[in-house]
Amino acid sequence: MDREGRMDNFGDQLRFWRTLRGYSQMRLAHELGMSSRNLSFLETGRSRPTRPTVMQLVRFLNIPCRARDQLMALAGLKPEVARSADSSNLEPFYSAVKVMLSKHNPYPALVLNRWWDLVDANAVARRLLGSVSPGDNLVQQCLLNADWMRAVLNPEEVQWSVYRELHHDLMSFHDERFMQIYADVERLVAGKQEQGPDSNPAVRFCLMLEGQPRSFTSMVTRFRAPSDTRIAELKVELFFPTDAATEDYLQRLYAELVASDPAPGLELSQGSAAWALAAA
Repeated sequence: MDREGRMDNFGDQLRFWRTLRGYSQMRLAHELGMSSRNLSFLETGRSRPTRPTVMQLVRFLNIPCRARDQLMALAGLKPEVARSADSSNLEPFYSAVKVMLSKHNPYPALVLNRWWDLVDANAVARRLLGSVSPGDNLVQQCLLNADWMRAVLNPEEVQWSVYRELHHDLMSFHDERFMQIYADVERLVAGKQEQGPDSNPAVRFCLMLEGQPRSFTSMVTRFRAPSDTRIAELKVELFFPTDAATEDYLQRLYAELVASDPAPGLELSQGSAAWALAAA
């Protein structure tokens, strides 16, 4: 590890992920059927890892795609899945996301990357987000924005919900930008009593829209067992109304959008600059 704390060699990266997953050298070596001496040599740089060994470590420690590719590079190996500038092989996956967005109207739906940048959104979500556009960061533009948060009727519950999700993501992401976002939200909830869903089965998002309270809950979905970072770090958040008044409001809002635009469900094209955020 260098003076600035960067892990610029294979051994440091391996030690980091082993420690993060809660394994001692002896226990991990036992689980993988190798000697603790061999594992120690890998971490100190006295042994050069082979591709089968790296992949065994990656799979057992559940190391995410981006870090897996970095480990491969530090070991002097080519990535397990070659990343091409041609993204045509990803089009079926991007199309699947866009189908989810469009079909989810009249309910809001968002696509976010690992930093909570808005990659895409369906018609209703765009209307509700107002000036927030693809490429903007939702944490900065919404959660940390006092003006935007004035419309949130349960701000501390929402803040704690985002903090818990970011804390969970620490198991996968540790780049400088992610850690800065995490630190900003951690400061936001510092000193505040932790808020949960109370008697509700899940967290709700309560907003004042057009002078009336609207209540939502959401689900997050990701691709199963992805091997390419361009889809591994995407998440789709689908919002649903939790009461009849919010349901009626969303139906009316979508009807207005359809009246003004015959095809409001056609989201951003796959080649747009915003979708490049997925590959950042």
